[in-house]
Amino acid sequence: MLNVKFIDSEGAELKTVQAEPGSDLRKIAQGEDLNLYRHVFKLLNCRGKGLCGSCLVEIESGDAGPLSEIESKKLKSKLSDRPNIRLACQVTVDNDLVVKTQD
Repeated sequence: MLNVKFIDSEGAELKTVQAEPGSDLRKIAQGEDLNLYRHVFKLLNCRGKGLCGSCLVEIESGDAGPLSEIESKKLKSKLSDRPNIRLACQVTVDNDLVVKTQD
């Protein structure tokens, strides 16, 4: 089992959960009632397909693996300022992670 620690934008811990290797980060957050979406995207999002780009998280520590092709395209303009930004729906958990949410 791997540990995934979710923190808010101020760095305060929201929740630490255990996850199976290979789990989808978006599904882990949803299973723990942690909201990854802001504003209208709470209702209107692509349901984990990587199309809307609204499930942004920042990997504070740990290795979230390489960017998917979808992430590379969606996050192109943001990566230069924030290289650890990812789409939660595209991250497969294979290591312990600390994840900053948008809250």
